Amino acid sequence: MKKVILLSLAIIGTICIAHSTSDTNYSPKYISNLKSCIPYSETYNIEIPTNDPNTPIIHLQSKETIIGKQNDKCKTKSTVYNVDMKANIIEVNCQFSQAQLASITSKMAKASADPSIKKALQDELTNYVQNDPNTCQAKNLIQQ
Repeated sequence: MKKVILLSLAIIGTICIAHSTSDTNYSPKYISNLKSCIPYSETYNIEIPTNDPNTPIIHLQSKETIIGKQNDKCKTKSTVYNVDMKANIIEVNCQFSQAQLASITSKMAKASADPSIKKALQDELTNYVQNDPNTCQAKNLIQQ
């Protein structure tokens, strides 16, 4: 059952999405470095409740890495680690334009104070992962 839940999470999106919907907020240092595309990395713990009585909560860690500028784009990498499975389950590689970065970092900075902005950030990141392969590519790392 855990694999089904985790595969569903992989399809729904990435840790960026999970992160933006959780109670966790991006740190000011992460946002500042992302805005300037300065290499930096942070790890966040996330707990996602489920409707499965055997796995009521999925414990995840996301490592958010700003790789830096390449070809006028800011490259990032997000790796999602499942604590219970002791394995990486999702990897997302993105390359954001300056306009995309400005939009994302503006929303990140305001998301903790305004639920509607947090939702807008979630929607924007979801759109990049699900509908814009030129910006983000998600890789499911779970062995099927």
